[in-house]
Amino acid sequence: MSNEDTSHPQLPTSYDAAFKELEELSARATKGDISIDELSTAIQRGNQLFAFLSSGIAKIKAEIEDHAPDGITQSKPN
Repeated sequence: MSNEDTSHPQLPTSYDAAFKELEELSARATKGDISIDELSTAIQRGNQLFAFLSSGIAKIKAEIEDHAPDGITQSKPN
């Protein structure tokens, strides 16, 4: 018997892969290709991928702000 927990699959190793998986999951949901039995798991996986991507975006934003000349990142669009 394996001790592996398959209820929470590992996150992809790249943001591109995570985004692609989230797109595919979204497309399946939009088409109605996710059964009621799979829906809870699909929602949980989508939330995991979204959180992973959001953290990546936050890291990239922080890096940009750290390297941008003063004032550039402070301006807000109208």
